[in-house]
Amino acid sequence: MARSVILGAGVAGLAAAYHLQRLGEKDPLVLEKNPYPG
Repeated sequence: MARSVILGAGVAGLAAAYHLQRLGEKDPLVLEKNPYPG
């Protein structure tokens, strides 16, 4: 189960997921409404 949920796979959302992983978060969940990031 994800402890962190990030809405949007744009630059800010992907950067947030990256930094959360570097801080020790095992599996941040990134949700995007489009079929591709950006």
